[in-house]
Amino acid sequence: MRTLKRRYPSKLASVSKARREVASFARICGLHATDVGDIALAAGEACNNAAEHGHVLDGFFMVTCCYENGEFAVEVADEGCGFDPTGKGECLDPERLGMRGLGIFIMRSLMDDVCFTMGACGTCVRMLKVVTQVRPALNGTGAHAAHVYDGRLGVMHDRLKSLLELARVQMSSRRKA
Repeated sequence: MRTLKRRYPSKLASVSKARREVASFARICGLHATDVGDIALAAGEACNNAAEHGHVLDGFFMVTCCYENGEFAVEVADEGCGFDPTGKGECLDPERLGMRGLGIFIMRSLMDDVCFTMGACGTCVRMLKVVTQVRPALNGTGAHAAHVYDGRLGVMHDRLKSLLELARVQMSSRRKA
């Protein structure tokens, strides 16, 4: 089993670093680029939620990744008070969409399983991706292609959020007309 465990300050600036490290670890495990992108985007959404909603003064969030037997698991744990995940991310009815709130939908769309655990010490989201294509694992972490891919992943993540925002604005305009 391969594992990665990192702790980040509970700040939005930590999200991109966490997302890059998860993507790099997935590549080192030998995952196909498509799976790496799905995992990194879903992990980025979970980290964003941990930093924004699970935030406590001078707090942290933890990211743990495990890869074994064709399954890649990501856990993101924060120190916040939790929330009720019932129904979150399941419905994209245009009449009920707000200006935000697609993170859990994105996680559930990209990963094979997503579950939430709330406790006195915070919230943990566990996401699982069943990997179908694997290439030989990398021995190091500094491949040039991996660095270029990380940059594109961040751009893709930001662009996806912008497109979703635009779609919501357009749907809102149509409803008013």
